[in-house]
Amino acid sequence: MEKIYLKKSYLPFSIAAIIISAADMIFGIHLLIKESNMPSGDKTEGIMQAAFFILQGIIFIIWSSIYLYNRKYYIRWTENEIEMLLPGSKNIIIIPVTEIIAADVRLFEIELSLTGKTIKLDLNSLNDNDLIKIKSFIGKIKAEKEKI
Repeated sequence: MEKIYLKKSYLPFSIAAIIISAADMIFGIHLLIKESNMPSGDKTEGIMQAAFFILQGIIFIIWSSIYLYNRKYYIRWTENEIEMLLPGSKNIIIIPVTEIIAADVRLFEIELSLTGKTIKLDLNSLNDNDLIKIKSFIGKIKAEKEKI
């Protein structure tokens, strides 16, 4: 059983980015508290820096969380079925190979025609090796369907 994730992400990078962003945000909050307690002087520069650190931390925490969230999408296949969880779908789709009527393989997209519906797979974010594996498997299915 071969399993390929549709959205490639490096887990240690995402976790490190969340940790560093949280530290950045905490530093900004600390700076904001420190600057607001100063007795006199121009606080604008320090408050702006603190706001920048807080905003930067929030943005990168959200970005890294989205990066981690997208790791869940995958395609897994055996000789008899294709199992996939696609972006925009909350349910795992299991397609028996016998239900596939036709398959159209494009550069970064695969279109599977089933009885009553069509499924499009966007393969833009895959590396070359994974792209070749998926295309060769779907190519075998396409060749079998064209023989019949």
